[in-house]
Amino acid sequence: MVQTLSRCRSCGLPKPLVEMVEWLPGGTVAFKRLKAVRLAVIEKDLYDRLYEAFSQQGHQGNGMVFESQKEATRYIAGKVLKGAKARIIRYSVVMKRALETMERYSLLLGMGRIEVERIKIEAGGSLLLKMPFNRYLLSAGIMGVLEQIEGRAYTHRLQQMEEEVFRLTMDVCEDDDYEVGDFEWMDLLSSEATGGDELERCRQCGAPSSMDSYNWDEIYGMIEDTRQGRRLAFIPCYTLAALKKTAGYKENEVAEIMENASYSCTLEHIKDAEYAAGIEELINGLPVKGWGQAAAFVDEEETWRVTVINPLDVSLITGWLRALYFFEMNREPRISVTEEKLTAGFVLE
Repeated sequence: MVQTLSRCRSCGLPKPLVEMVEWLPGGTVAFKRLKAVRLAVIEKDLYDRLYEAFSQQGHQGNGMVFESQKEATRYIAGKVLKGAKARIIRYSVVMKRALETMERYSLLLGMGRIEVERIKIEAGGSLLLKMPFNRYLLSAGIMGVLEQIEGRAYTHRLQQMEEEVFRLTMDVCEDDDYEVGDFEWMDLLSSEATGGDELERCRQCGAPSSMDSYNWDEIYGMIEDTRQGRRLAFIPCYTLAALKKTAGYKENEVAEIMENASYSCTLEHIKDAEYAAGIEELINGLPVKGWGQAAAFVDEEETWRVTVINPLDVSLITGWLRALYFFEMNREPRISVTEEKLTAGFVLE
């Protein structure tokens, strides 16, 4: 278990994070050893609002959202572990390495602290989740990986032990015919997602210089943006894709949920914080979060024209821009969006 993170002497960011995560040209972020999985920095308030909105409106509520994210993780884990399980005969070794990796990644990505109480092949087990970014997201991720290793499903209970401490108890199902759904549709990180300007980086570790406001709590796996006092985390983008794919939603309903959550969250945060940066600087900060990159920004006569390459999610960015416009102009804008293969154009007026 990682308890103390070595940090860059220049910018103060955790060295293991820089060794694990890569900021690519064009505003995308990914694991260095697994570039197929795109990451994005998401604030806790925003993710919680999205999760709650989809859980409340989904035909089967939170259970459907949870299962969708768990199966998506199982699908990704299957891709990652395909070669590993062939090389390692003992499943107990695979399980041990997977748990150690999840513990480490959870701390570094801001997902919270995982402590294993007991785990046994074909018998399930229990873990403590301390200060989880989102307890359902973290639980679904853990179960998806472990189910893929064992090749069978778990039932689970999530019990609150004390404030911000939860016990995840898992039992193996007897159904050996469990198969993960088809997730070939998931938009991960296109090999064509390139282009854009290079980020200004720390000369010593190579991390983006504008991340100097991010503060890591290595004991509990928490990241805070000190400018806003808001918690955030690096989220695998496939979990957002699975969230949006929850059964029972039409495309326009999904877009509305995403945009409204992004709008309300951004507007609250920008009012709470004192921003020395201008709107253009905020827009140019998209690549650090992995939301894409503003290839163009024009502000003339109360009309904004923004072109984003490799957008994380057009609806999220629409809500974010809409909130910035309202904050700047003190009125709601008329918005038009043009989407192409790897770019999106936004006009707010």
